[in-house]
Amino acid sequence: MKGKWKAIAAFALACALMAAAPGTSGSARAAELVDDHKCSLTVYAGGGDIAEDVGKANVVVDLYKVAAVEPEVYETLDTFNAEEPFEGLVIQTTADRAGWDQLEQQAAQIALKSETPPEPAVLGAEAGTKLEGLDAGFYLVVARGSDLTNYVTSVKRDNGEKWIATSAQSEQYRYKFLPELVYVPGKDVVNEHLDLTAPWNYYVKVTLKPQQEPRLDGIKIVKTLTEYKGSPATFVFSIEARIEGRLVFSDVFSIVFTEADTKSLDVEGIPVGAEVTVTEVYSGASYECTSDPTQKAVFSAEENVTVEFTNGPVDVPRTGGSIKNAFTYTEGSGWDWTPFPDRP
Repeated sequence: MKGKWKAIAAFALACALMAAAPGTSGSARAAELVDDHKCSLTVYAGGGDIAEDVGKANVVVDLYKVAAVEPEVYETLDTFNAEEPFEGLVIQTTADRAGWDQLEQQAAQIALKSETPPEPAVLGAEAGTKLEGLDAGFYLVVARGSDLTNYVTSVKRDNGEKWIATSAQSEQYRYKFLPELVYVPGKDVVNEHLDLTAPWNYYVKVTLKPQQEPRLDGIKIVKTLTEYKGSPATFVFSIEARIEGRLVFSDVFSIVFTEADTKSLDVEGIPVGAEVTVTEVYSGASYECTSDPTQKAVFSAEENVTVEFTNGPVDVPRTGGSIKNAFTYTEGSGWDWTPFPDRP
């Protein structure tokens, strides 16, 4: 019994993207005092530094019942068979971290990737809601953004494997959750360790630990050359993006013309929520910018950001061109520089 609970404690505390430590708070009641072993589970979308922002990500929880197991049975066995539609899965509570991860991913495959997905026991409960009247047993916790249709995604592990995950997003960040297998009731946790002497806790609370990453999108630069002077014309743009004054993106891009035309350039990888400044820093040897050479926009995921520039010829034509430089670093030999001339 004691070894089994140590294994469950390791599962709860070692998960890198998400942790659900059974019984982190709430009243504890002995099994014989609880009618029919009905339990409650409260799932919080995230804590610590991300709590405020993840609270804006419209996170809801789906709960899939994998196996009904009464506490007195749990205390006598180490292995349990899952129920329909998860039949075939074998829950080994003494499995190591890798074995537990595999079990959770197998359950997620059934719940989220089946041609005919099973109905969850609880559907779309707002994160932080107390889910009551649950039978004792194992449940697969799936957190997702209620405003997302395609919320099933993946995360890449250190070994290169892709694991099934689900997503939610706030204005600036995308959150990825690994589906987690949780047993209720639980035991209280003291100093990040299960209190093996405590009675069963039928009011379990868990806090997820999603992966947080900035939401990225693109900006479109539209360039119009009103008159062409007979040699390739290169126009260079500097793009900087800042969030609360902090530089989060900086790069230069160019557009080359061989005739009077309107062209566009899509620049990807800019964090959503940033203030973007696009400046035409080089207007071609024979041309000048007839529009505002510096344009600003607040980058939003809800709308496409487009900035437009127009150029016409100068009175005295000159010649010129452009080079795009690539810098690569190699251990032992240092930096290497390779120029790439722009082509129309």
